[in-house]
Amino acid sequence: MKKLMLTLSLIILLGTLMACQGFSPPDDDHDLPGNGSTDPNSLLVLSSNLESATVTSSPDPVKTLSTDVSILASPVAGYRFDHWQDVQTGRPVSNQPQHTFTLDRQRHLKAIYFDDDTFGVTLYSNLDHARLRQSGSGVYPAQSSVHIESDASGDYVFLYWLDYFSREIVSTAEQWSLDITESWQLIAVYGLFAAPTLFYETGFDNTTKTQYAPQTIDVDGRSWLFDDALTGNLANDKRNGSRSVRMQHEGSITSAFKVPHLYSVSFAYASYGTDPVASVILEVSADGSTWETLATRQTTSTLTSVTIEVDATHSHENGVYIRIRKSGGTRVNIDDLIIENRPLTIPPLPEDTVEEGGRFPNTSTRLTLELEGIQHYFSYQDDWSAAPCQAIDQTTSAVIECSVYGSVDTGQLGYHHVTYYAQDEDGFYASHTVEKIVFRDASLLDWVYDDYYSGIDGLYGEALLLALRTIVRSGMTLQSYGDAREILAEADADPDNPDHVLLIYNRASVTALWDGNTWHREHVWPNSRLGVPRATNTTRSIATDLHNLRAINPSVNSSRSNKFFDYEETTLTYYPGEDRGDVARIYFYMITAWDDLVLRDTFAPEATTYTVEGAIQGVLSTLLFFHYDDPVDAFEHQRNAVIYAYQNNRNPFIDYPHLIDLLFYDHPALPTPE
Repeated sequence: MKKLMLTLSLIILLGTLMACQGFSPPDDDHDLPGNGSTDPNSLLVLSSNLESATVTSSPDPVKTLSTDVSILASPVAGYRFDHWQDVQTGRPVSNQPQHTFTLDRQRHLKAIYFDDDTFGVTLYSNLDHARLRQSGSGVYPAQSSVHIESDASGDYVFLYWLDYFSREIVSTAEQWSLDITESWQLIAVYGLFAAPTLFYETGFDNTTKTQYAPQTIDVDGRSWLFDDALTGNLANDKRNGSRSVRMQHEGSITSAFKVPHLYSVSFAYASYGTDPVASVILEVSADGSTWETLATRQTTSTLTSVTIEVDATHSHENGVYIRIRKSGGTRVNIDDLIIENRPLTIPPLPEDTVEEGGRFPNTSTRLTLELEGIQHYFSYQDDWSAAPCQAIDQTTSAVIECSVYGSVDTGQLGYHHVTYYAQDEDGFYASHTVEKIVFRDASLLDWVYDDYYSGIDGLYGEALLLALRTIVRSGMTLQSYGDAREILAEADADPDNPDHVLLIYNRASVTALWDGNTWHREHVWPNSRLGVPRATNTTRSIATDLHNLRAINPSVNSSRSNKFFDYEETTLTYYPGEDRGDVARIYFYMITAWDDLVLRDTFAPEATTYTVEGAIQGVLSTLLFFHYDDPVDAFEHQRNAVIYAYQNNRNPFIDYPHLIDLLFYDHPALPTPE
């Protein structure tokens, strides 16, 4: 294991505990150029802390970015090469004396050497306000011991120490002692947990499996592999409901799905009937083949409930599989399985990069860049080449041709950064970084809209969202929830039978006459996730926005509940069928009209219904696809016109579906044009 990345503060005094940002070797700190290039215009400068060291690069000098470069720090008698360090960022680059890389910016790299019998320890963190401490000066004799600790105020939680270079977890303890046999660059990693939320639960009462043979079956909306296991309802089966899992031999139940950011697993367990004691083992696996034991429990004759909380090392964004198995004894029962997850946000780890503007610092006082005619917007799969650019030297009046760093991949929607730069005779840069955007169709920026949408011409992203919000909120006249019954009878009229309404999700056509039983008023964005109390017939609020109300079959209304929309139907998601495009455009309208609403991919905490914190719906990535997969039809145009007559606002994404191209231009799930 080798080294890690994080951010520190103070250099350590010998024998004390203080924060450490880095260390310097005890001998010569000459910052000498060695045998590196002496060309002042080279983009790569090499130096060393040791006067007798030789550092070289190939090629030499380097005058063009994107050049593949190999650097070498020579052996020096009595000293040991430790690492290359970036002088600009202060971060390590490589712990190998010969290092090959592609030059992506102007750089000064320094070779760090130590005495043969000494090693260095440097601490970093991904949290700016983390307090990192170590005993000693940062440089230690071999076989010594170093005490290391980290803490931070606020809501962030310490997770683990990482090796900077290998990115392997070295320790999960905030405070620990390190025996010195090599140098270390360590990163104290912190994360921010969301509140635990229910991911899945089952009492197995709705699942029937009568044989022990291996089989993957659906258990309350999720697939599980039962191996030497069944669901039992005999008198000897210990259970809290009508059924529980019964395992024999080395039986197990294994999730066929992954749980992202696993927080806890709860279940009840017992010996079957009067069977002897057996072990029940909870395991997790990131790949489904290598399993790690989280807990082992011994059965008794009565059901015992247990909750196993997992540490942050198992809080994988990509998820883990869960397995409960038995060992020993004869048969066991498992019941009342509950899985909670807790989304984890980890701030970016320190690494050998700089911000775009740091590659070519705009420090020249002599050069002025001329960037006329630079193109900023492109359509998908357009041709791209760097526009010509020149710089004028205000001292000599010389014209200098610019160079370009970066490119525009027009096969990738979203924004791209291109930096234009030139270097003056003193070696200083004039630079300018331009954001270039690839749209599905850049010509949409030239679209001419009708008067209702005046002011959105040429806008995209956040600017477009805010302009549309102003338009749809201006003059909005909310109707009461009671009046919505008669308005929906008109807005949702079946185009083939105007005396009927077309119900959402199942497309049934039923009489439009309101009787309280034939059809109900569906909140497409659920009332419980609007951040306001349940609507009554006198309510006029976000909960009565007509664009969000649809006629629905009462039983379908119950089945949909407040689930997210997605292709797969589970305990958390619902498939809207032929209305998938309609619901997508309703959701896009809702986040445009109401700024407290959040549309995303991750689920809302269950305990936050009817609160602003819980005003969350999704799945955004799927809804974007729904929008293009199910285009606007005559029924939606009819609804938009009727609602405009009563509520005095329109759904922009029905009038101009291409606005989604511009609003979500940089979203990774935005489909590319066919």
